[in-house]
Amino acid sequence: MRYIYFIPLLMLLAIGCKSKDPMPQPQPKPTPQVDRIDIDKDYYLLTHESQTLEIPFAANAEYSIEIGDGWISEVTDSRAMESYVVRFAVEKNKSEDPRSTYIKIIVGNLEQSIVVEQSAAPKRTMTLELTHSESILISPTWRGEGVGGTILWGDGEEQQYEDGANHKFSGVEHTTTFDMYGATEFRIESLGAINDITIGI
Repeated sequence: MRYIYFIPLLMLLAIGCKSKDPMPQPQPKPTPQVDRIDIDKDYYLLTHESQTLEIPFAANAEYSIEIGDGWISEVTDSRAMESYVVRFAVEKNKSEDPRSTYIKIIVGNLEQSIVVEQSAAPKRTMTLELTHSESILISPTWRGEGVGGTILWGDGEEQQYEDGANHKFSGVEHTTTFDMYGATEFRIESLGAINDITIGI
């Protein structure tokens, strides 16, 4: 009879000692990504001529571009998430004063500024206007220190001065202008169909 009373007691002890399921462990929170920009140069010095500026950099997120002045504009719209190059068109500086601005690359909350300076246009030292009816006009030969300049042919075309520069015309009268810097003298090989010469210093 004694065993009859012990059996329920053993069952209660077994039930009471049953192991509990383990509590779920909290999952670690993911580490937030830190915005990053890798850039080789933060300063560019340009000549006064119009040109294309390429700025290579790398970023780990979408980026945007901010430009300080209107004489620089973005050419391409790259949005790769790796290393890439963004191109900018730079206008010619026709002023005799240098100028500077910035280009800002923005990735998330991170900003990277790049300073861009452009040199002044050389001071013009001599202007020559030739009114002519030549079918082919050959530029005068210019001499001086650091001679350069712009040739405005008079028919809507223009080019930078170089020795032997020439241009074809339709035969009607045109006025060709040479805006030169660094020049102290010039020589015209042949007057030909040149009707008028105007020199400005």
